[in-house]
Amino acid sequence: MEGERNMSNTYNVLEVSQMAINMEKSGHEYYLEAAQKATGAKAKEIFLHLAGEEKKHIELFTNLYEILSETVKFDSNYLFDEITSAYFQYFVNETVFKNKELGKVINLDNPKEVLFEGINAEKNSILFYSEMLKAPNTAEVSNVLNIIIDEEKKHIIQLTDMIKEL
Repeated sequence: MEGERNMSNTYNVLEVSQMAINMEKSGHEYYLEAAQKATGAKAKEIFLHLAGEEKKHIELFTNLYEILSETVKFDSNYLFDEITSAYFQYFVNETVFKNKELGKVINLDNPKEVLFEGINAEKNSILFYSEMLKAPNTAEVSNVLNIIIDEEKKHIIQLTDMIKEL
């Protein structure tokens, strides 16, 4: 029925977009915290750069969400309820930005190691979204997932280029 949430293993475009926004917000906060705690100036600078890149993705995926919400006809209010947000946040924290590993990351002082950690986070997010692609999805959801994956791949290329410049 229109307006109801599909409780199967499939996702809709707004869920996927909101999950991407939440993942980028987690990344932004993770890198900001790492920058605040980092002791090396270059490491701090790279963490702040990574936080800025996550912020750009928040804006991009928020715009995508807003465009999609104008065309999708169902009640998306549940996406913002406390339980659903906590559920998606759990996956983000356990899959990509592992908060329990922040202590290890902030101790990195070698700029290349910091960038490799950023690449690793991007790879984990690509893996996360690629797994979502394996679920039975609509063409629209697959398209949105592919857009998100392409953006994360661009980040890997950018971070790799930064390593080469060091």
